[in-house]
Amino acid sequence: MTEKVADSGWTTEEMLKRVVRFDELLGCKAAFIDAKTPGSHLKENFSIIGAGVSENPAQHVHITEPHGFTLGGARQPPRIKNSPHSHETAETFWVHSGNWCFYWGVDGKDGEVILEPGDFISLPTFMFRGFENVGEVKGMLIGVLGADDPGKVTWAPQVLEAARGHGLVLLHDGRLIDTTIGETVPEGAHETQPLTPEELKRFKKLTVEDMAPFIIRLADIKNNPGLTDETVLPGFAGRVYPLAGPYYTQGAAKQGGDDWHFNFNLVAVKGDPGQATALYSREAPEVYNPFNGSWRFTWLEGEEEHSLVLGAGDTFTCPAGVYRRFENTGPDEAVMYVVLGGDVPVPAKLGQDRKVSLPSA
Repeated sequence: MTEKVADSGWTTEEMLKRVVRFDELLGCKAAFIDAKTPGSHLKENFSIIGAGVSENPAQHVHITEPHGFTLGGARQPPRIKNSPHSHETAETFWVHSGNWCFYWGVDGKDGEVILEPGDFISLPTFMFRGFENVGEVKGMLIGVLGADDPGKVTWAPQVLEAARGHGLVLLHDGRLIDTTIGETVPEGAHETQPLTPEELKRFKKLTVEDMAPFIIRLADIKNNPGLTDETVLPGFAGRVYPLAGPYYTQGAAKQGGDDWHFNFNLVAVKGDPGQATALYSREAPEVYNPFNGSWRFTWLEGEEEHSLVLGAGDTFTCPAGVYRRFENTGPDEAVMYVVLGGDVPVPAKLGQDRKVSLPSA
């Protein structure tokens, strides 16, 4: 019988099941109401941790274990849009690949910004936003939504009207009905109606200047000093850059307001070749997603060491209580995004009485 990981109750076999490889992601091309609207019909939605806000019950969810937040992705060919919509909890994105235009406002005209690989954006609740791949190749976004159940998507009125013309109906409970394949609205169910002009007044209108604190470039991450608190990621003091969440500040402003509903804090860690953490654990979920490079994670199972390597876009969720270390095993400086569960991050606990070596790549 397999021994349990020391102090955690997790076997190495179970740990390896908590890895989702980028090349093995399973997407859904009919996740939302605009799935058949020309210009939005070729996008894919990915649920990596938790179901997120997909409106299609057929959406594949890679890791169903509740984390307090959900992590997913969007992949789109050039000139394909994600239609204007609003969320009830925080929504954050980093660009894995491609060039993307994010725009906001019910008609998408309140403001816009172009993001490149490695750039980051944190989007307020109750504000209409959309995004388009404006590059020349298929691109990918990866992002985090607040809460295990982020609530329903609220669509701009024109999105619902366009979808109706292509046979898609969104029910009030969030279910998507495709009448072109013979599906019908269940008896007693109610169709989502477009918001009225009066209802639209409650949604936020932000300028480009208002959004500026919530847009962070890869150059900012790489070139600016980070958090000096060793309890965030031990061994990376000054190399951990805060991106979003109610706890850490970026500059003079927190990445969010009282109604953004995070339940996570997001940071980017910068690692020099060979740079590694101390051995540590955290009594909260911790999720890793490298932007680039090669990152080796090593942990204890009994007295034995086990490891795995993550590349760009791979996801690993490490359970609470597991002692682990990670190292940049590539030849260059690399960046990795790390999601820390909870509005107030639990400090890392050092494992001084344990030994885990990190073999060179």
